[in-house]
Amino acid sequence: MNQHERYARHIDLEKFGKEGQVAVREASVAIIGLGGLGCAAAQYLAGAGVGKLVLVDDQDIELSNLHRQILYTEKDVGRKKVEVAKERLEKLNSTVKIETQAVEFTGQELDVTLVLDCTDTMRARDVINAFALRKNIPVVYGSAIEYQGQVSVFTKETGCYRCLHQKLGGSATCSEEGVLGTVPGLVGVMQATEALVLLAGGESLKGKVLFINVRNAQFNVFNLEKNPHCVACGDGKETVSEITAKELHTWMEEEKDFQLIDVREEFEWEICKLPNAVLIPMGEIEANLDKIDKNRPVVLYCRTGGRSGRVQDFLADKGYNAMNLVGGIYTWSDEIDSSVEKY
Repeated sequence: MNQHERYARHIDLEKFGKEGQVAVREASVAIIGLGGLGCAAAQYLAGAGVGKLVLVDDQDIELSNLHRQILYTEKDVGRKKVEVAKERLEKLNSTVKIETQAVEFTGQELDVTLVLDCTDTMRARDVINAFALRKNIPVVYGSAIEYQGQVSVFTKETGCYRCLHQKLGGSATCSEEGVLGTVPGLVGVMQATEALVLLAGGESLKGKVLFINVRNAQFNVFNLEKNPHCVACGDGKETVSEITAKELHTWMEEEKDFQLIDVREEFEWEICKLPNAVLIPMGEIEANLDKIDKNRPVVLYCRTGGRSGRVQDFLADKGYNAMNLVGGIYTWSDEIDSSVEKY
């Protein structure tokens, strides 16, 4: 196969050229999350001739995925995402080496040049962020929810996911809030673009965040300010805004004095709840501030951490010592008490 002909449009491109294509061919890129973002990014990176792709995802394909995860078909439902993705990508470009890990990414060792964060939970993003900072490699970050998307490049020098997260508050997931099917594809293509630009030594979104809103066709770029007190990439002196399920469980066992607030709706509360929690739905928080104690730590939770993250941001602005339970009910059920029902 004539590789020069295959990549001729890259090689002929000013400020990319043969040197850029060689850099792409010699690179190893991890794509963590083979959902809507990962499906789009993986196809363009494979097509571009990245030397090695490492695909990490533990999930099976579901029918509800297909409106946005365009590597998969109806016949693939029930199969592992990484297995199907590998098959399709090898047909697209047989010269790309593709490795798969059908497991959750928990920070395991990966020998890669950079990472694409195509996940959709704060917990996963935190793990990827910590891994990349430890390895001193860039993270090409993407997220998509409803009609909106974000893209950025995180490094220790220019700011990381935690620096951005402290400004944005919590983030919901597609399964919790819904998403227009084309938005993850748009974000994933932008992530692949950023990866190629980085590998070829060009300008990128380091220290910047691209915000996309397809409802009004707006694309805006803002500066990402590195937080010198970031717990991940700074001196670690910032106020803690999150608490893990294991940390919360320890607080309960030690009978620590704190207030636990469930910000879901009443019908969700009837399905399951955490011990000693108080129900104040997200839409009723502002009207019930007198029920929230400013003199004690306040732990907030919801289904997966999105709504409670937004409430945490709101309460923090008003001077409350508020923390968001990372992963919400889902993580509590996975890590602490499986009798708490997922729904």
